[in-house]
Amino acid sequence: MKILITESKLNKLSKSLINQIEEYGWMDTADLVGGPENLLSILGKSKENVINLLLSNFKDLSVRKGGGGVLSLYDKGLTLMQTSSWTSNTIAFDSNLRFRMGDNLLELYLEYRRDLIRELISRFPELYSEVIDVYEDSGLYKKLDTFEL
Repeated sequence: MKILITESKLNKLSKSLINQIEEYGWMDTADLVGGPENLLSILGKSKENVINLLLSNFKDLSVRKGGGGVLSLYDKGLTLMQTSSWTSNTIAFDSNLRFRMGDNLLELYLEYRRDLIRELISRFPELYSEVIDVYEDSGLYKKLDTFEL
């Protein structure tokens, strides 16, 4: 009986938090419950919830065409990803993606980086390539990861 009451309260809390997220956003709602980890522990740490939380840190995503036909994904002037003029791969800039996450989401970002990049590309299909290279920064000196979509 006690388990049913607790589950009922948890369901009501989850619905209330979802309404709060829809009205005020993920990060403001996370602040109400003591941070992103607490919010995810209440709602469930599903891939969908984590990706939505991470995506909420981007405020003004847009794709622009640059020199040589290179397409770049920007968030308020910060280059997050771009197509390459010298390979057929898409390049993601880890330091710029991390910058948008802040310290309290770093572990989640690192755990779900590939999924976040896949979601960004699904929202901006003009950036699609079969292979994604993740570099530490736009200097392209240190490659951190390569994966296929």
